[in-house]
Amino acid sequence: MLLLLLLLLLLLLLLLLLLLLLLLLLLLLLLLLLLLLLLLLLLLLLLLLLLLLLLLLLLLLLLLLLLLLLLLLLLQQQQQLLELLLLLLLLLLLHLLLIFLLLLHNNNNNYYYNY
Repeated sequence: MLLLLLLLLLLLLLLLLLLLLLLLLLLLLLLLLLLLLLLLLLLLLLLLLLLLLLLLLLLLLLLLLLLLLLLLLLLQQQQQLLELLLLLLLLLLLHLLLIFLLLLHNNNNNYYYNY
């Protein structure tokens, strides 16, 4: 009888150990999933940053093209088109400044929200 009770206790202990192991495995799997999600989020953030840099590069290229056209018009001395291009150039510069200020403002807000 005592042997049977000890055997039952041992079986119960093994079952508990198995359950604990299963729980640990589940926790590990959850941690791995969380890590994968974090990595995916980081990749998405990197992609967004790359897209933003590409957009800024495109805007700078447009700015360079406008400057080149401006230089060509200066050489040809066409007054109305020159004024129009100067206006466009100013507008583009203001646009770039606005983008920069918005990004800076957004960055500062995120900094304060983290606290």
